[in-house]
Amino acid sequence: MPFPIRENFQHEHEGRVMHAAALIGDAVYNQALAAGATSKQALADLPYGRSAIVTDPFGYQWVPTSL
Repeated sequence: MPFPIRENFQHEHEGRVMHAAALIGDAVYNQALAAGATSKQALADLPYGRSAIVTDPFGYQWVPTSL
């Protein structure tokens, strides 16, 4: 996945989760889907920004977020 890793930690049940802060989270989300990721949570406006959750083909979860 071509976006930067902000944080990497072990989640109890899901494996590794990478948070990616970007200026244009929608573009990162769409790029991840085009690269073969699957959407676990669609883009949504949340109190801290616009965010989504995707899982890449290797099982890693990514959280692209527009701050």
